Amino acid sequence: MYNEDQKDIVYSYYLLTLYSISQGESIEELQYIISEFEEEGMYEQCDGMIQAVEFAKSNTMERVLLELDEEIN
Repeated sequence: MYNEDQKDIVYSYYLLTLYSISQGESIEELQYIISEFEEEGMYEQCDGMIQAVEFAKSNTMERVLLELDEEIN
């Protein structure tokens, strides 16, 4: 599993991706970035982004904003 530094990376990219979604970045754009990161072996970053994309796909924008707000505060 992940060590603490890796967990921090996953969490950071989760929040960053939720923020990107809240600012209007499309799921397709994010999936392209994920594929680029996978090619570079940036697996922790991919994991965080994938978690955020999946969260956004199964929730409303209001819930995405609430999740982002809760996690930041």
